[in-house]
Parts: sequence; structure tokens; C-alpha cells
Amino acid sequence: MTVRTLTALALVGLVPTAFAQNLAGTWNGSMKLEFSPEVQKQMKGQQIPPMPKLTLAMRPNGTYTVTQVVPAMGQSPARTMKSDGTWSQKGRTVTMTTKTRDGKPVTGEEAKPRAFTLSGDGRTMTIDLSREVSKASPEAKGTKLIVTFRRA
Repeated sequence: MTVRTLTALALVGLVPTAFAQNLAGTWNGSMKLEFSPEVQKQMKGQQIPPMPKLTLAMRPNGTYTVTQVVPAMGQSPARTMKSDGTWSQKGRTVTMTTKTRDGKPVTGEEAKPRAFTLSGDGRTMTIDLSREVSKASPEAKGTKLIVTFRRA
């Protein structure tokens, strides 16, 4: 075997691991919410709720915790919610499945796996939850919700 052949084989062997980045660590999240024109009309004059602060802790053993701090609004005090689950990665897809929310098992839609897209540089993960928003609240049809996590 020539040096060129060995180099080519080594590179081919490394390609799959190029995407298998170490995702363990802390990620800061943000939510981008864009209301449809219909929802904007319905909400005219209403205060838009502030977006929660999101922190994602991914562990090497394939588990995670998301902490959401929902800011105070009006008479409602700030509150913190925690979700725990499992994650896996295949290429640029990071799949997260919530198992518990505030210590209680989740069921139905909440328990379904969610597929995030990992950026090429491995610094952000994004998911479009617009379809889920429309399913959960038909009057919000056309509203966009994008969640992005960035390495801390």
C-alpha cells in the first residue's frame, strides 16, 4: 500500500467522526417567536409575554437537563421549570427526548423525540417548533417558534 492510499483511508475513517463532536457541556438557549398577522390582530393592545431564559446541560452519558426561567409578568412571579431527558447524535442531527418535567414523567407530545440541527462548526443547535405551536393552539396557526442553543 502506498502512502497516498493509507492517507486516503485514514481520511475516510475520520469523516464520520468529524460530525461526532463532543456536545457535553453547557449551552445557552434563546427562543424567537414571530406571530402570524392574524395572531397579531388578536393580540393588539396585549402585552407579549417575555421569553424564558434557557440553559441546557448536556452530559457525556447521553442525558440532559433544560432549565427554563420564565420572567415575572404582571401579577405572575418568575418561575423556574426543569426538564430532564436523553440525547443522541447522528451526523448533524441531535435528538432529544424529554423524560420528566419538574420531576414528573411526561407523556404524549411532550415525550416525543425532538430533532435539533447542529451547525457545521458545532457551536449552535436549532429546532423549528412552529408546527407544534400550531397543533397545540390552532388559533396560533402561522406563528413561528425557533429555539436555538449556543455553546456557553
